[in-house]
Amino acid sequence: MKPIRIAAVLFVFVSLSSFASNVEVKGAKILEANKEYVYTIKAPDFRRSDTLKIYVPGSFNVLGVSKKGSVTKSPDKKNFVLAFKSSNVNLKPVNEVKVKISPIGMAKGSYSIRAEIVRNSKALKKGSLRLKIIGAPVVKVGIYDTEDPVKTGQETTYVIEVTNRGSAAATNIKTGFYLPKQCSFVSAKAPNGAKYQQERETIGFLATPILKPKKRVAYKVKCKANIKGSAAGVAFVTYDQNRYPVFEIEGTSIY
Repeated sequence: MKPIRIAAVLFVFVSLSSFASNVEVKGAKILEANKEYVYTIKAPDFRRSDTLKIYVPGSFNVLGVSKKGSVTKSPDKKNFVLAFKSSNVNLKPVNEVKVKISPIGMAKGSYSIRAEIVRNSKALKKGSLRLKIIGAPVVKVGIYDTEDPVKTGQETTYVIEVTNRGSAAATNIKTGFYLPKQCSFVSAKAPNGAKYQQERETIGFLATPILKPKKRVAYKVKCKANIKGSAAGVAFVTYDQNRYPVFEIEGTSIY
């Protein structure tokens, strides 16, 4: 009777161990839009005929993966599906895949990254991680000129548009303009009559305290064309949530 009991115990142990481990999804849970994050998906008991599928919400950009696989859209178009077939990829020695993703600018709210091992058309092991995007401002600057080409001695106006395309408010938005060397400054106009300061070719406008999502402010700089050739006006903007200035250039032909 003893051998039978041992066999029974071993059978139960093997059965439980084969189904005890699910797919693990590890990484940050609180995210900001437009920042990059790396997630590790561990796939235990990844066998020769298996396929590891990772589902990334469509509100994210997939920037890279550590293993060779395919990327498609789910039938409902709501997710990216990353598939790794065991016949094409070696996940050993740790049986894991790393995925780099980034939430898009307007993304905000709760999402999930899901993963599963598919064997013989059946999802045997699953895992998921709940994410929350707190939102972030994404300030863009655009510029165009009202007269182009422009004759020497005549005037043109550069219109600078600053827009928050993100999902949270931007603060302390500072807008400026570099005057083309072929032109001389005439005047400037800011929203609500805000002040500006000129120092040689640089015009700086008084900071806008807050710019909410989908809101836009516009500035105008009028200048006089003095020298024939190709001129270029440069607009730039900075704000508290971004360390680096955002630039945009507008070319003008002077004849």
